[in-house]
Amino acid sequence: METRKIIQFGRNSFVISLPKRWVTKNSLSKGNILYLKEKNSSLVISKGEQENKRGVREIVITVDNKSIEEVKTEIVSAYLTNYNIIILKGENIGKQPVIYKEVFSLLPGIEIFEMTSQKLVANDILDELSVDVDNLIRRIDIIVKSMIQDVKLCLDEDKYCVIYDRDKDINRLVFLAYRVLRDALSDSSKSDTMKLSNLRILELWHIVMRLEKIGDQSKRIARHLRNMPHKEKLRKSMKELIERAEKRYYTVMKAFYSNDARKALSISVTTKSDIEAINKFCESNSIPPLIYISENLKSMISSIKHIARSIIGEGNERVEEKLT
Repeated sequence: METRKIIQFGRNSFVISLPKRWVTKNSLSKGNILYLKEKNSSLVISKGEQENKRGVREIVITVDNKSIEEVKTEIVSAYLTNYNIIILKGENIGKQPVIYKEVFSLLPGIEIFEMTSQKLVANDILDELSVDVDNLIRRIDIIVKSMIQDVKLCLDEDKYCVIYDRDKDINRLVFLAYRVLRDALSDSSKSDTMKLSNLRILELWHIVMRLEKIGDQSKRIARHLRNMPHKEKLRKSMKELIERAEKRYYTVMKAFYSNDARKALSISVTTKSDIEAINKFCESNSIPPLIYISENLKSMISSIKHIARSIIGEGNERVEEKLT
């Protein structure tokens, strides 16, 4: 952190000098307009709106001598770090066009504009400011709820493929949420337009991350339920454990939407009982499929607890705001 002394300028003004590194980094010079915004005891200095607009960011990714997973990771990373144009180059593009198209189909707002045997160009047509993160979270929540409901149905019929497809839908929405939140965190003018404080951005990021994990855990539970023994007593006990987790999830999301810190606290402090019930089930049924299911179920409950803790933190923040 750099420090500056306040200098009196005339009778009615005070001035401070700007760090040269910040001025150079933001391509500023004499005569440029800066915006000042008060935030409690802080004063935020930002570039003018026209100067704050980002230019087009382009990245080139080579695909030869790389696995599909490596290329996919680089593409997703470029998307999340707000590159506007993503170009793939290499001999393998013409050999596996469907696979590369599938990767880009997971990224909302990205369209493929050019594709040859050795080159693929994808452009970003997304306006982050038009995206409502709260609405994204509601959409993810709806899908997660449907996945948990289908997990219960997996005790009687195989619904894994349906759940797998819904998990891909969640991933698309999560990528979009991460992109928008990261952009808001790195650009104060956008966070101001979205009316999101840095603390709120981090809270929403945490909620989205936990919802994604719950979706992943639902998918894994469904996969392992395929190998669960066909014993009525076992399946009844497992259904009860899943229903307990489902009820806890519904409650925590109600607390999230209503900003009910008290209800979230109740969820957080009573999680132990569900974990103990799963452990007791495992002690009596220590075979691989049931152990895998139980561990993922415990991870799901842990994710729900973390959502509850985030809500409690939000409640404390609101209390502090009222006190000040």
